[in-house]
Amino acid sequence: MTSEHPEPEQGASVDDIEADIERTREDLGDTVDALTDRLNVKAQAKRKAEEAKAKATSFAEHAKDAGTTDDGRPDPKVLAGAGAVVALVAVVVVVLIRRRSR
Repeated sequence: MTSEHPEPEQGASVDDIEADIERTREDLGDTVDALTDRLNVKAQAKRKAEEAKAKATSFAEHAKDAGTTDDGRPDPKVLAGAGAVVALVAVVVVVLIRRRSR
């Protein structure tokens, strides 16, 4: 394990040694905090849920903006495309139902 801070040299002053001890304590505290965070499954799950919520919100806003005109009305091209997709899915479902009933 390597250290970010080299140890004081032989014959270092008391102030240098005390400063080294303080840096070591801070490093150890940071390490303990990081380990505690990794072991806290509930906090990790909450963080992941917040990230997923933020992504979903961002996606919904983008989709909402992409499907409307400048004045806020639904974009006819998007509606036509959505209608075509619905029609295609309906055709596929009908074909699959007919094939299964044979």
